[in-house]
Amino acid sequence: MIVRVGDERRHLRDEHIRKLKDFILSEESLTHHRDLAIDTLTSCIQNLPHKVMLYTALTALIAEKNPGFSSDLVKKVVEAAHEALTEGRATQAKSIFRFLGAVTEDRVIEPKALTQTLM
Repeated sequence: MIVRVGDERRHLRDEHIRKLKDFILSEESLTHHRDLAIDTLTSCIQNLPHKVMLYTALTALIAEKNPGFSSDLVKKVVEAAHEALTEGRATQAKSIFRFLGAVTEDRVIEPKALTQTLM
């Protein structure tokens, strides 16, 4: 679901994002698939730059209900940014920074916290 969101029936994009949020935040998903969801989102943010804003919207919706999940996701994304920069993967790093800027603008994370994390 995470990889395919926004691919088809784009006029239902908002509804699909809400359903995906509900699925990720379901008790069973949080209990059994939390790390997989974070890893998948991190990978998608790096490799699907045309969907970064969809993942930003999803992260903002998740943050309203479960700040811990979104916090762990952002930490994982920042780690991925360091790895991408170290390994010279500029396209992935660019996509990650677009996501980080957007979640900062959506007030999922504070600008000061982001700059401290990146240092």
